[in-house]
Amino acid sequence: MNKFIVASLLLINIALNGAVYLKKPVGSHQATFAQLRNINDSDFGKRILDTIALQLANKSPLSDVASMLAEIRTNLILQQQESDSLHVAQEQECADTIAQLEATINTCQAAADDAAEQIGVLKSEIKAWGIKITQMNNQLDILNARQSQLALAREQDHAAFLQRQEQGPVVLGALDMIVEKLRTIVPTSVDGAFAELAKIGKSNPIAALL
Repeated sequence: MNKFIVASLLLINIALNGAVYLKKPVGSHQATFAQLRNINDSDFGKRILDTIALQLANKSPLSDVASMLAEIRTNLILQQQESDSLHVAQEQECADTIAQLEATINTCQAAADDAAEQIGVLKSEIKAWGIKITQMNNQLDILNARQSQLALAREQDHAAFLQRQEQGPVVLGALDMIVEKLRTIVPTSVDGAFAELAKIGKSNPIAALL
């Protein structure tokens, strides 16, 4: 690299003294001039060449110019190494972030699939419970109708029971009266006996009994 720097400096020195021009390289210097043109095409390279030309114009020793270029080269190498290290770290960070995001996405997708499956199961259960509820409502309607019928029948039975309770003593009294009357009647026929009983009067329920 030092030989190339010295050769470049010599060629630049020659070019500055008017012997040759960068646009017209000759002989064995053609490859070197091609590299110099490539350097001159970039802003940073052009600034370096302008700095070298300024050093040479000020009659600075070639060793000083070579030292300056070596220092620039060393700084460039260090900057490139730092840039490469930073790039590697950023790539690793991006890879780690992508891996974490992919893991999160997979976890969320699995949770979503489980939730969808559970929703399907719950929908089936809801449908089954809906059918069961409808059936039970129908049974409740039947039982309510039956309960109403039984309540009405119970009320009727209770009313009949109360009526029987009210009529029981009256009927017993009438029977006692009939028995007592039959003991005193000497009928000539059955019809005559009933006729004698009828004389007791309509105020007594015995008339209805007859």
